[in-house]
Formats: sequence, structure tokens, C-alpha cells
Amino acid sequence: LAQVHRARTHDGQDVAVKVQHAGLLKEAQADIATFRWLAKAAKVLFEGFELEWMVPELERNLEKELDFVREGKNAERTAKNFAHRPGLVVPAIVWQLTTKQVLTMEWTDGSKITDVDGIEKMGFKPALVAEKMAQVFADMIFLDGFVHCDPHPGNLLVRSRKDTRGNVHPEIVLLDHGLYVELKDPLRRDWCLLWKSLVLQDRKELTEVSRKLLGPFGEILPAILSYGSSRLELNREQRHELRSKLKMSTVGDFVRILEDLPRPLLLALRSNGLVRNVVQELGVKENKRLRIQAMTATRGLTYRAHHDQGTEADAPFRTFREPLGIWGGTMHLVDLARVRTRLDLVDFAFFLREATQWLVHFCAGFCAPAVRLLQA
Repeated sequence: LAQVHRARTHDGQDVAVKVQHAGLLKEAQADIATFRWLAKAAKVLFEGFELEWMVPELERNLEKELDFVREGKNAERTAKNFAHRPGLVVPAIVWQLTTKQVLTMEWTDGSKITDVDGIEKMGFKPALVAEKMAQVFADMIFLDGFVHCDPHPGNLLVRSRKDTRGNVHPEIVLLDHGLYVELKDPLRRDWCLLWKSLVLQDRKELTEVSRKLLGPFGEILPAILSYGSSRLELNREQRHELRSKLKMSTVGDFVRILEDLPRPLLLALRSNGLVRNVVQELGVKENKRLRIQAMTATRGLTYRAHHDQGTEADAPFRTFREPLGIWGGTMHLVDLARVRTRLDLVDFAFFLREATQWLVHFCAGFCAPAVRLLQA
């Protein structure tokens, strides 16, 4: 969409200047028209392959990404959300040098988040950086309900920060704030409840909230969220039974289910998938990310969204932790303890699986020479 340049203002401040390509809007409209035609053709050529519902979504999202003033406001909103949470840096916007086609922000140095050598040269373990990134995006989804939708490695840097005691900590620098999605209450709270019930294996609550989110296809949500977790993931027979029950035999069937998913969740799931890819590339096991997601989701049930009085329903909102009282606070601590205990079992299952795999490989390597000797 744009080209980013390093520059210096007249008062000596180093800045990044993002300049939108000329004539981009017309080109984008032509691309969308082409996609609309291809979606119609796919519907004719492949029975049940319905993609036309994506076109309005593409148009809306593109309109947002082409407005750099909106991007600047998104950046400031995220910075405000994380003002009291260490670990995330959002470059400050230079508003006097910003328009709808030109965005100017402070210049921030750092290593690309997948640059393992660069991270290690700073003295940090890549896995620690990955866990911090996973926590940042879990906070966005489950606590704030305001989610960055394009967290690919090109939009994430790592830099070091020294605290008042002289200790050095890694910080995530988040760039490109053009596309965000809002998970408004009660959708955000339902998403939190889904994660909590999934970890606790509360079948009744899990079924209720899944159907609330996705209707008759709700049973697929736990399968998507638990992918990669040995303790929670469905086995082959369960997956086959689920596909038969939901009548999922083609890609078109899966696309149909995505169409029924609330649009904000669709983008949040995409963001979550990109985060998972980066975290795994940095060497973090899936159970670690699952722990971060589940614990943050449980905390998110104590948050409520608040709008300023007199604002429209679609105006920006902020979430705050609501007062729980003695009984509510006690029950919340009990929930956290139950989720933590269940996650400990998941971690133990991961350990057993890896130990078994190591033992099999060791035995195979140890026995191979003896077998060759006997054969000789």
C-alpha cells in the first residue's frame, strides 16, 4: 500500500514517513472487481464454493487501511491500552506531518522478531521474546477487545529496554496499525468463556457458548482452538465423527462455516494464526501459547467494556476490570486455580509425548548396530 522512508524533521527528530502509492485507490477497486468476478466464477464452476460474501469485507478493510489518519488513531489507542503493561512499544504519531495519505511517526530501531541471531546478540532468549509476543496479543483479544490484524514478522521488531534498576528487558515494537478489529462485549466475553470451558473440558458450557457463536456449526470451534494440543486436540476418530456430523466433506463446506462466523472473530482467528506461526518459529511449544491464551481468557471474564456517555454504539470503547467483591473475587481465584491445574496436566501430557518420542528414537539408534551385526 505504501513506501516507508527514514527522514529527519527540521527540529532534528528521526521519523518514519509512510507514503501511500499514487493512484492506489483506483488500482484497488480494479482488484476487488476482479475478485468479485472470480468469486462468481468459482460459484458456477464448483458447487457449494461460495466466496462472494468476502468481497464486502475486503472493500471495508481496504477502505480502513487506506486511511492513514485512522491508522494513527489505532496506534494511539493501542498505546493507551498498553500504557501500564510492560513489553509493547507503539511508535508515537507526529500528527502535524500526517494526512490521509502520509503517516509520520517516530523512528524506532530494532531487530526483526524472527531474527534469532539479532535477538540473541541483545542477550535475550528467542523463546522469552515469543512468549512476550503471545501475551501481548492475548491481552488484545481477551482483555482489550481491540486486535491488530496483521502481526506478520515484517510488522514486529524487538528492542532492549533498561529499567530503573539497570536490568535489561525485551520489548516488542508493533508497526502497521492500518487494520484492527473490535471484539465488543458480549462477543469478547463469550470468546473468553469458550477458552475457559475448553480448558476445563466443561462440555455443557462449551457446547452452549460454541452454538451461541456459530450456531449449528459451533462444535468445530473447540477443534480449531485445540489444534496442536495433545491433551485437548481431537483424535482421528473424533475428527471423522465431527466432519460427518457437520457434513463437511469439501473445502466449500468449510468456507460455508467461515461465512457464518462473526466477522470480528474471523479476523481475530487470522491474527491468532499469524501469532502462532511466529511463536513456533522462535521455538515455543504450543502448550506454552495455550497456557497464555487460557489464563488471559479467564482474566478477561472480569473485564467490562465502557463507552463514554453520549457516544454512539460504534464509538471506540475501553475495557476495565470490574470490581468483583469478596465472593466474586474468591470465585475468580478458584477459576484461575482450576484452569492452571488443568494446564499443568496439558504440560505433563506434552512432556510424556516428547519423552516417548525421544525414547523411541534412542532405542532405534541403539538397536540398529546390533541388528546389523546379527544380520552379518
